[in-house]
Amino acid sequence: KIANLGGGAVLIDQGTFSGDNLTFLSNTATFDGGAIAVTQSVGDSPLGIGREVDNLGVLSRAKFIDNYAGRTGGAVQIDNALSPVINVELTFVLSTFSGNKSITGAGAVAGLVAQVNLVSSGVFANSGAGGTIDTSLIDVTDSVFQGNLSQGAGGAALNASSQVLRVRGSTFSGNVSAGGGV
Repeated sequence: KIANLGGGAVLIDQGTFSGDNLTFLSNTATFDGGAIAVTQSVGDSPLGIGREVDNLGVLSRAKFIDNYAGRTGGAVQIDNALSPVINVELTFVLSTFSGNKSITGAGAVAGLVAQVNLVSSGVFANSGAGGTIDTSLIDVTDSVFQGNLSQGAGGAALNASSQVLRVRGSTFSGNVSAGGGV
């Protein structure tokens, strides 16, 4: 499927999305989020300040394979850019990202003012200008990053744009960055 704007398979506009045992295979978006694009707003609070974190959802045993975005988020894009604070988060458990690509940003998951949690997941052979996962805050536990490629600046595996990166019990192997970092 080819989406004109974002979310080759799923577009979520100010909502949540949870699922179990899902496969997103060979989806394409002209702009962002080859498989899934999420757009959030700042909500009722002025500028989003003081607002609790919105849990966008949990995707368990999801497979993102060979998805493509013309801009960023080869598999998933989370856009919360209107908020000055990180108040949205999306969690992936026992999930796989493999062979996803983007042109100007992260090959697998990209986020603007968002948190991404990865638990017991595999991230393999993704490519993009901004690494594989690039968002404001990244929390990774017991996951594997192997053979990912960053064709621009930043790490091939992870880029935490607000410099908040937590990694526990994970393996990084064979990742390559043209612009420095791993």
